[in-house]
Amino acid sequence: MTNNNEITLYYDQRSSIINISKRLVCGIAMMHFELAARNLGEYGEWQLLDDPNVARYKLKI
Repeated sequence: MTNNNEITLYYDQRSSIINISKRLVCGIAMMHFELAARNLGEYGEWQLLDDPNVARYKLKI
């Protein structure tokens, strides 16, 4: 889910064959997202959210 200056990371609640924490996988995705944003000269902050949402990244303008 995106807005002009933010993106919300969430996971679906369907079961998975792989027994890995979905929040852990989302955390890895968050790291990759932030590194890519910084590489493009964009900076922001993460706000942690309740399930099934994980976090929201808001750009600093």
